[in-house]
Amino acid sequence: MREDLLFILIILCSFVNSHAQELYKISGRVLDKDQKALEFAAAVLSDSQTKKLIGTTTSKDGSFTLNAKEGIYSFEVSLIGYQKYTTKLKVDKDIHFEVIVLEEDISLLKEIKVTANRVEYNMSGYEYRVGNIEALKNKDLAEVLNTAPGVMVTNKVTLYGSPVINIYVDRRKIKMNEDALLAYLQSYKGANIEKIEVISNPDISARHSGTALKITTKKETGGFMSASARNSFNANNFVFGSSFNIDYRRDNIAFYGSGGYQFQKRDRKDVTSYQWKSSKRNAEDIIKENIKFPLSANGTFGIAYDITKNDYLSAEVSFREIDKDLKRKTTSEESGIVTSEKQIFYKTSDKKPAFSLMYTHKFKDASEITVTGDYVGSYKNNDITDDILAASHTENNSSTFAGYSNYQKRIKRKHTLNAGLRYSYIRNNSINNDLRFDYDESLLRPFSSYSVDLKKVGFRIGLTADWASINHHDYFDLLPSVSLNYYIDRKKGNILSAGYSMAVHRPSISQLDPNAVLSERDIIIREGNPSLKSYNSHVFKSSLKLLNSINLSATYNRADKAISAYLYTKDDETIYQTYTNNASFQEISAGAGYYKYLFNKLNLNLSVSYAYSESKIDGITKRNNSLSCALVAALSLPASFSLTAEAYAETKKRVGYNAYKKEPFILYLKVAKRINRWNLSFTVSDVFNSYKRGENMTIDLGQYTRKVINKTESRSYNFMATYNFSWGRNGRAKKARTQKNEMNERIGD
Repeated sequence: MREDLLFILIILCSFVNSHAQELYKISGRVLDKDQKALEFAAAVLSDSQTKKLIGTTTSKDGSFTLNAKEGIYSFEVSLIGYQKYTTKLKVDKDIHFEVIVLEEDISLLKEIKVTANRVEYNMSGYEYRVGNIEALKNKDLAEVLNTAPGVMVTNKVTLYGSPVINIYVDRRKIKMNEDALLAYLQSYKGANIEKIEVISNPDISARHSGTALKITTKKETGGFMSASARNSFNANNFVFGSSFNIDYRRDNIAFYGSGGYQFQKRDRKDVTSYQWKSSKRNAEDIIKENIKFPLSANGTFGIAYDITKNDYLSAEVSFREIDKDLKRKTTSEESGIVTSEKQIFYKTSDKKPAFSLMYTHKFKDASEITVTGDYVGSYKNNDITDDILAASHTENNSSTFAGYSNYQKRIKRKHTLNAGLRYSYIRNNSINNDLRFDYDESLLRPFSSYSVDLKKVGFRIGLTADWASINHHDYFDLLPSVSLNYYIDRKKGNILSAGYSMAVHRPSISQLDPNAVLSERDIIIREGNPSLKSYNSHVFKSSLKLLNSINLSATYNRADKAISAYLYTKDDETIYQTYTNNASFQEISAGAGYYKYLFNKLNLNLSVSYAYSESKIDGITKRNNSLSCALVAALSLPASFSLTAEAYAETKKRVGYNAYKKEPFILYLKVAKRINRWNLSFTVSDVFNSYKRGENMTIDLGQYTRKVINKTESRSYNFMATYNFSWGRNGRAKKARTQKNEMNERIGD
C-alpha cells in the first residue's frame, strides 16, 4: 500500500513539475495608426513577482513571439517616437494579439515646437540641428523642413514667403522642377538627416547667390532610390510626365542621378480685348492655340568621392531639351464683325547641356578651400511660318565657362574670413534670318569678406571688385556691402538686422540683342537696344524676427541711369517694347509675415507686403503703389491625409516705365494621401480662372492709353503618384543596433 501511494506521489509530482515547466506563446502584430507595420518595436514581459524581463523585437512585418511560464505579467510594446502600449496579462494559455496599434508620442513633438534649442542663428541665417530629434525620425524631409523656422514646403519651397533659389544635399545643388523636387524630398527620412543650414543673408563669396537650404545627411545611410510619375489634365489640356531620381552611397563614394520626360498637348482659347483711350478703335482678338511638346526631357548624373577625410571631389553632367510645336489662329473682330484672320505656326527647339566639377580640401586648422569649374550651354532655334507662307528663322546660341575658388577660415568659431576669385566667359551669337548679332562678355571678380558672431552682436563687411569686358568695352566697379545683427534673444529667435549693399547691373542679351527674341504673342514685340550700359543700385535693408515665427522687413532701393522697359507704338496695331538707360528709379517696400508650425498638424504662412515705386524718364515721373497678400496653409489630417490651400492676391504692379499689370487672384488646392511608400496627390489651381497669366495690362502711350485684357479659358488639374523605396544594409543595421541597445539596457545582454 505504501509503495502504491509513493508511486502515485511520484506521478503527481512529475505531472506538477512538467506542468510548471510548460511555456506558453504570446504573439501578435504591431502597426501604426495608418496600418503600417512597425519594425524593431520592443515587446517586453515583466514578471509581477520576480520583476524578471522577457523581451524581443518585431520583425519587418511587425510580428513578434514571446515564450513565458504561467504567471501574472506586465506586457509592454514600445518604439521610439510612439506612445507605449501596456496591459496586464494572466498567462495560463497561448495568447495572440491580432493587432496592437501604437500612436505617435505627442509629448516628444514638443521638441519640434521649441526649436530654439535646436536653432543657432548666425550672420548668414541659422543652422537647424535636426540630429536625433526622435519625433522627426519617421517623417520625410519635406515634413522636417516644415518644422524649420520660416521654411514651408507645399508645391514649392519658400523661406519667409519668398521662393528658395538654391537647395543643396551634401554639397550638390539639386536641379529639378517643383514636382520632381517634392518627390525627391519625400524620399529622405528624418532619421537620415543630420542638420539643415538656412541661408537667408548670403555672403558675397557664395558660389550661387540668393537664399539657400543646405541639407547634410548622416553618413551611415546606405543607398536609396525614389521614383515618381505624374499626370495633369483639364478639359482641353493633356500633360503626362514621369521622373525618377536615384541616390546611392557606400563607404566613401556616392552616385546620384535624375531624369524626367514630359509630353504635353494643349488647346487654349484667349480672348484679348483692346480698348483705346482715344476711342479710335475698340477690338477683340480671339486666339486659339494648339500646343504640342513632343519632347521635354532632362537628366542629371553625378559622382562624388571622399578621397580622404579632408578631400572631396564631385563631377556632374546634365542635359535638358524642350521641343515645342505651336499653332495659333487669330480672328480680329470689331463691333462683332470679323475684320481679319491669320494663322501662324511656331516650331521651337531648346537644348541646354551642362557640366560641373568641384574639389574641396579641409586643412588641419579647420579652414577650407573650394575650387569649381562649370560649363553651361544654351542652343535655341525658332521657326515661324504664317498662312501665306512667309517664314522667319532665329537662332540664339550661348556658351558660358566659369571658374570659382573660395578660401574660408574660421577663427575660434566666432570669426570667419572668406576670400576668393571668380572668372566667367560668355559667348553668344544670334541670327534672325540674314541678320547676325555676336556678344562676348568676360568677368574677373575677386572678393573678400569678414564676419564675426558675438554673444549679442554679429557683423559682416565685404568688398567685391568687378573687371568686365562686354563686346570690347571695359568696365570696373568696386562693390561694398555691410550687415549687422543684434541678437535680442537667440533662444527665442528675436533678431534685429540691418544691411547695405551695392550691386552692378549689366544689360542682358535679350535687352541688347534686337534679334535674340522673337515673340510668340502679338500683344507686345520686344526689341533690343545694343547701346545699353551697366548701372549701379543701392539697397538698404532692415528686418526684425520674433519668436522664430514673425518677420518684419523694410527695403529701400535706388538707382540712377537705370535700365527700364519702355513701350511705344508705331501705329494703332502693334505695341513694341525696348529698353532705355536714362531712368532714375527708387522703391520703398515693407512686409510682414507670420510663419508657424502648430500642433504638429498645421503649417501656416500669412504675409502682406506694400511697395511704392517712382520712375523718372526725360523729366516725366511715374508713380505706382502695390499691395499683395498671401495665405498658405498645410494641414495634416488623420489616416495620412493632408490638405494644402494657397491664395494670392495683388493689386496692379509696374512692369515697365509706362506699363502696369493687374495680377489675378489665384487659389491653389491640394489633397494628398500617403499609403505605405506611396504618396498620392491631386491639385487644382487657378480655380477662379480670372486672368490666369495676369495679362490685364494698362499701357500709357502718351496721347492715348491702351488696355490689353487677356482672359484664358484654362484650369489646371494635376494628379501625381510617387513611390519611394530604399535599400542598403547600413540604414537597417543602424536601426537594429539602436533598438538592440535599448533592449539590452532593459533586459540585459
